[in-house]
Amino acid sequence: MKLTDTQLNVFISKVLHLGKGKRKEFLTQVDFLIQSLDKKIKEDASFKVKGFKKTGSIMKGTVLKPSGDFGVDADIAVFLDVSESEKNDIENLHQIIRNLLVAVYPTKKPQDFRVQPRTLGIHFHTSGLDVDLVPVIPIPKQEGYGWQPSSQRGQPVKTSIQGQLDFIKNRRDADPRFKSIVRLLKKWRNENELERFRSFTIELLVAHLYDQNGAATSLEDGLQRFFLFRCSNWPYQAHHFS
Repeated sequence: MKLTDTQLNVFISKVLHLGKGKRKEFLTQVDFLIQSLDKKIKEDASFKVKGFKKTGSIMKGTVLKPSGDFGVDADIAVFLDVSESEKNDIENLHQIIRNLLVAVYPTKKPQDFRVQPRTLGIHFHTSGLDVDLVPVIPIPKQEGYGWQPSSQRGQPVKTSIQGQLDFIKNRRDADPRFKSIVRLLKKWRNENELERFRSFTIELLVAHLYDQNGAATSLEDGLQRFFLFRCSNWPYQAHHFS
């Protein structure tokens, strides 16, 4: 049975959409965290941190409503004041961020932090928000670009945080179904426990299909062409955006 956009949008609204009020609440909490971290590095330059930038699904408008084991993650890029030669020392990069977090939240327990190949996470019990802090080492003479740990435990990747946000925003603005298609696919990914299938990979594939074929004629069409896609001639390389 073919599903109409109206039917799928009811599902998206009730099951997948975080809601403007809730998104604003989480973003306010993220802003407060950044303000607290920024205040600390201005007081003490020994933390080797230059600045911060909100990123991830909550900024791209593709975040999902919490469900089961899947909560809301907010990503913050943490620009570190270290040399390029240190980009492979992931433990040290994470420790820099951990030291800063402990200085701001001295009552946090060790279990409130989680280390992943790409990020250092912190959990806020009251709101249920998980924040992933991504270390980024700026590249001299290449404004806006930096080295970021690989999620696959490989070599660091060259990335532009603002480039990622702009890339998705351009497709989102051009195609009103873009966010809904991405949300539906992220739900499918979660239900099938495909943890290594990152949200950004889904966004890139949906963007590629838009660039190659134009806007999907319906949400169902957008889903079908995603599942029928074959990765030959895939144009987006990891080092462009990570």
